[in-house]
Amino acid sequence: ALTLTPERAVRARAALAKAIYAKLFDAIVDYVNSAIRGSASPEGGFIGLLDVYGFESFYTNTFEQLCINFANEKLQQFFLKFVFKSEEDLYTNENVTWTRIEYQDNQGCIDLIEKMPTGVMRLLDETCKKPNATDAMFSELTTKTHTRNDFFLEPRGAGRKDLHMTEGFAIRHFAGDVCYECAGFTEKNNDTLHTDFTDQMGASSLPQLAALFPANPNGRKGQSFSSVSRRFINDLGGLMEDLNATKAHFVRCIKPNTSLKPIDFTPSLVLSQLRCSGTIDAVQLMAGAYPTRIPFAAIYDRYAPQMPDFVRKLEPPLFCEALALALDIPAESFQLGRTRIFFRAGKGAVLEELAERDMEEVIPILVEAIKRFEARKAASAMLQRCCKMLV
Repeated sequence: ALTLTPERAVRARAALAKAIYAKLFDAIVDYVNSAIRGSASPEGGFIGLLDVYGFESFYTNTFEQLCINFANEKLQQFFLKFVFKSEEDLYTNENVTWTRIEYQDNQGCIDLIEKMPTGVMRLLDETCKKPNATDAMFSELTTKTHTRNDFFLEPRGAGRKDLHMTEGFAIRHFAGDVCYECAGFTEKNNDTLHTDFTDQMGASSLPQLAALFPANPNGRKGQSFSSVSRRFINDLGGLMEDLNATKAHFVRCIKPNTSLKPIDFTPSLVLSQLRCSGTIDAVQLMAGAYPTRIPFAAIYDRYAPQMPDFVRKLEPPLFCEALALALDIPAESFQLGRTRIFFRAGKGAVLEELAERDMEEVIPILVEAIKRFEARKAASAMLQRCCKMLV
């Protein structure tokens, strides 16, 4: 039988309760997914909705806040790369001139937390594996390892002069500096469950409980360290793989005030959230670039077949350019890429409006517009020739 001190017995009881809850939760999720999916392949397409918990910064921040804020760092990086990097790649590949918007990359903060072998989470695991590990050992090791890291601060650097280097540390997150108190870190990170408990659960008379704790196929005894932070990092990595394999859409939620009242906006609070989330940078990117982009084929295939011969013979890019100019869209408000036409904000609306109207109604309008455009172009060429003769 396992002999434990009262303190260790309380911890073991808590670990067992967490293990039962976690395994039962996973089993229910798997059952629901199987019921919804039916006979369909799990590798098929899916629509996912990710509800992200907000960035947290309190007077006392501990292990839970570090995990939450780390997840926000990863998701913020995904947002930045998805919006800014994808835009940059698109304009580069399409050979379109645009004004590049600089944004702050938070890779340094992510590396500080998770990178092998000296990330904060990795040092926590290293400390937990030592005999008689304490929170002070972890805090001191973290501070000594990262003193010169640009994203790391001692507690006093984040306004907590009451904390010693053995009691906490601070991290420069994208949303602000957060000081973490290390009390409870090693206990919360250690999710080790002794085999005596798993054996008892596996032998339970309740089939549902016994199924949650199958026997070890290798027949190995003894307990190995189970890290909560490592599992969190791995699960978060899996989530990021799924996100990177999808086409994402973002809904930013802004906290309007601290008093939790409706129709009450605190401008400084709202503005700081918009800045930290990268929303303002994204708006600047769209305003200074070409948010509306339509493939040449989408325009040419829709309108060209019903146009006069002299229009239909134009190559798709030239056809799209002629159509845009004929609709009085200024030349500086659009650019031709390799495969699509790019419009400044609001300038491509006329094409989008025409696409919603009946073709029999639209074609005469476009033909008349192109004829006027061709006439203006011919008149402009004649005037240029006459002016050159007078020089």
